[in-house]
Amino acid sequence: MEAAQIENSRNAVRNFGKILIVVFTVMAFFCAFNVLAYLFAAFKSSASEEVQDWYLFVPGTLEWAAFLIAALTCISAAHKITIGASLFVPTVSKRLMGSTIFLWIYVLVNAFWFPLLQHFGTLIDCSEVAISIAENGFTAGIYFDIGTAFAATILMLVASIIRYGSALQEQADELF
Repeated sequence: MEAAQIENSRNAVRNFGKILIVVFTVMAFFCAFNVLAYLFAAFKSSASEEVQDWYLFVPGTLEWAAFLIAALTCISAAHKITIGASLFVPTVSKRLMGSTIFLWIYVLVNAFWFPLLQHFGTLIDCSEVAISIAENGFTAGIYFDIGTAFAATILMLVASIIRYGSALQEQADELF
């Protein structure tokens, strides 16, 4: 009876892993499409003589690339679930932490990119902005993407749990 319950649990986990693969694959295709759309828009605007705003597409491209990397990493982890391999190996936690770092880089770039562009990006085009900054002083806001920061925090938590589990797995392997 116990062996049947264990096998049923394994099958349920494998089925859950398959569902996760489908969900993260759809997310990866959506993210890849958005990365390509941002890159196309950036190249199209930089090729145009009228619009030289290609630097406005950098945060969007970086955001979708970060989510694409995170989705691909999660697909890899979900695949390990479906084949019955252990998630608690150091490579999985390192990949998840790398995705987390990339998401945090996006959050920081997004927080400071637009305020800097508002003041310094137009200095090249017209001297009126430079005079306005000199007269009124420099003020800059910070744009903080709370959704991406939350996703990065959750991914960091999962990576930490997997790293702790891999450390426990190594200790258990050494004992037996």
